[in-house]
Amino acid sequence: MDIPRDRLSTFEPALIAKDQRRLPGFEDHVIRMDARGMSVREIRGHLLELYGLEVSPDLISTLTDEVLAEVEQWQTRPLEAMSPIVS
Repeated sequence: MDIPRDRLSTFEPALIAKDQRRLPGFEDHVIRMDARGMSVREIRGHLLELYGLEVSPDLISTLTDEVLAEVEQWQTRPLEAMSPIVS
C-alpha cells in the first residue's frame, strides 16, 4: 500500500493502519464464509458488497488453504481415553 508523504508526518490512514497489508479481520471474514459453505463466487460478491473490494479467486483460495493445515492437525489430534459429558 502506498502511503502519501506529508512534511509534518501527521498523516494516519483511517481504514488500514500503517505497515498493514489487509483490513483488520478480513481473513477471519473470508474463513468464516468458507466454513459456512459459501462458494468462492459468493464470497467475492459478499466482499464486494461489504468492502467495495474486487478480490481475486486466488486470494480467497490462499486464505482458506492457510487454515486447512490447522484443521487437519486438530482433526488428527490424539483424544483422551475418557471424556466427561456435561448435560
